[in-house]
Amino acid sequence: DRGDLVAKIYKPRAMKETKEILRKRSKLNVMIASPPNNPTETQGHTSIAWPLDVLTNTSHDFCGFLMPRIRGVNLIHVYNPKLRQKTLNDFNWKYLHVAAQNLAWIIHLIHNKGYVVGDIKPENILVNNRALISIVDTDSFQVTDPVGGMVHLCPVGSVGLTPPELLGVDLGKVVQNHEHDNFR
Repeated sequence: DRGDLVAKIYKPRAMKETKEILRKRSKLNVMIASPPNNPTETQGHTSIAWPLDVLTNTSHDFCGFLMPRIRGVNLIHVYNPKLRQKTLNDFNWKYLHVAAQNLAWIIHLIHNKGYVVGDIKPENILVNNRALISIVDTDSFQVTDPVGGMVHLCPVGSVGLTPPELLGVDLGKVVQNHEHDNFR
């Protein structure tokens, strides 16, 4: 009954937690313990759909996580003139520039926290009518545990947005850096 929260539920694969599920839970625990600051909190806006808590089923098996609900339109609706006219008709060049600046600023803050976004694509970036940006699908970020130093990799990428040096590489086995995000 909380309209400000949503859950991401992972599909059950087996009765026991697999290594992949254990890795996801470990990564989420690190993320929950060390969230980045929300730079637009004073404006009543959530810039990063960061995990808030892990979820378990009635058997106490890990099954997903809880995060803030984000409202806005997909980035493609901002940079595509025809879609923008339908969904954000008041967006002029000033709004486009402000939205771009806000996206760069939020990614910079994420990098300052030591995280790599990894899967930067239009579907993972939402924009509201005030040109405020929200990044979603944060559980795919590359996260380094500040306590033990373990790197939880970003195993996914998007066609056309992957840096050339990572093409054909198993992203689930490579440590990425901020420059890779800069290419994206």
